[in-house]
Amino acid sequence: MRSIKQSLVKKITLMIACIVGFTFFIIDQNVDNLALESFENALIEKSNYMKSLAYMNENELFFDLKSKFLTEFSDTENPQYFQLWKNKSSIRSVSLQTFPDINLLRTEIPLDSYQIYDVTLPDGRSGKSIVCHFLAPQKNNLNEGASTFNNAVYMTLAVPASRVHFIEYLIDGILISGFFLSVLFMRYALIHMISQSLFPLFQLVEQLKTIDISAGRTQLPSSTLKIEEIEPIRDDLNHFIQSNYTLLKKEKRLAADIAHELKTPIAELISLSEILIKYPNEPCIASTYKEDVLGIGLKMKDLVNNLLLLHHSASPNFNLAPSNLSLAIFIPELLDELAFKYSDIKQRLTFINNSALSMICIDTFSLHIILINLLDNALFYSPSHSEIFLVINEIEENKIQINIENKLLTPFAEGELIQLNEPLFRIENARSNNNRHGLGLSIVQNICDRNQLQLGISQQDPMHIKFTFFVSKTPTDKNA
Repeated sequence: MRSIKQSLVKKITLMIACIVGFTFFIIDQNVDNLALESFENALIEKSNYMKSLAYMNENELFFDLKSKFLTEFSDTENPQYFQLWKNKSSIRSVSLQTFPDINLLRTEIPLDSYQIYDVTLPDGRSGKSIVCHFLAPQKNNLNEGASTFNNAVYMTLAVPASRVHFIEYLIDGILISGFFLSVLFMRYALIHMISQSLFPLFQLVEQLKTIDISAGRTQLPSSTLKIEEIEPIRDDLNHFIQSNYTLLKKEKRLAADIAHELKTPIAELISLSEILIKYPNEPCIASTYKEDVLGIGLKMKDLVNNLLLLHHSASPNFNLAPSNLSLAIFIPELLDELAFKYSDIKQRLTFINNSALSMICIDTFSLHIILINLLDNALFYSPSHSEIFLVINEIEENKIQINIENKLLTPFAEGELIQLNEPLFRIENARSNNNRHGLGLSIVQNICDRNQLQLGISQQDPMHIKFTFFVSKTPTDKNA
């Protein structure tokens, strides 16, 4: 499982390591170049001094070495070397005489110039050599600096580079150690700072653990320290918790209502059975017992079927099969289906079709459930012989609006209108009727949601109610 904290620490540490590493690399290169430049400058200065010690006397090369001042050329522990050439003759340092078969590096370079090379000294150590080509003055003209081209001399000065290498290695070691120490310190500081920054998030997680919807704890405690990124999460979580608490209350109420709805027919069955057992020879009881039990059973079956349809309509497995459907044929068939329950339906219902669309595309079963429930409610909850309106309007080229409007027996009590589509909710004048369970509008709402049909409930005045939904000619994109 990935960790935000560890991911932040790794990424920021890597970024800092790259920046520090690049900075230290630049510093190391500059320090190395500075050390090397200082070393080579010292080598050039020493070669210039040694060039002043060389002179010519009667075409012969001499070198006035002050051995007591330049002991490094005779030292056996850390010797330096030089060699001068004039034609085929040469002058070698005492330290070089130890290696009679070895000559120092000599390259052809222009007069009055020098060149520095990386070399291996005669004793095997690494070092640097400076090769100089210059004119050695005549001894008798030293004060005037007179010289001729025949006095051209080559000189090679070879010194060990151990000191500059030591400085380079020392700087490298210091920078590498500083790099790792800096990264470790930065990582430690980052862990501490990120832990402090994420503390409100960890606190929010701990507060979530204390939430118990069943116990009524549905609100996260407010924090004294408001964090811009955390507060929207807190608000969304509170909304989510409150929504789940509301759903839990609805489920509890639904379970209690279902138990109550089943309790009545079960009590009727028990009462009928007890009376028949107590008075087995009573003809008026025995003669109607079977019909009474059958009627109660059918009511229970109707309730259970509606409950199953309510659950199925809210399930993602509710399958939709949109097909072309003719309203001119479908509506009369629907009215004929309701005619057995409301014999005066054709006198009461006014069907107005203002749409030029002859066909619509919708799931037939869904439209059947929606319309039959809405029409049944309109006929049942309206005064006898009052007019019911079923109106179809074309509001767009490809869309129609279906309206069902009826008059009410009594106006809604406060808060009843917004509860109409809740499961097992019944208005006051329907609670005494055992055939009305308050599931129809809940099923209609679920099926409208599955078909992406927005169901609207409105009132122009307290004594009228209108249900509205829209149907497209083309099939919806969503299919469960």
